[in-house]
Amino acid sequence: MGLTLAEAAVQFALRHPAACSVLIGIGKVNSLQRNLDAASLDLSDDALAFVST
Repeated sequence: MGLTLAEAAVQFALRHPAACSVLIGIGKVNSLQRNLDAASLDLSDDALAFVST
């Protein structure tokens, strides 16, 4: 699948039907880009199935 735990967590939150918004925190400035990249991933069918369960 190739997802990191952080990427899977962001994608799970973004795709969960009960979530109306997702706040992405950062500990360091360089974490912002990493988190934004995780939020905009184009997931494969396997990865979608993984984060949607």
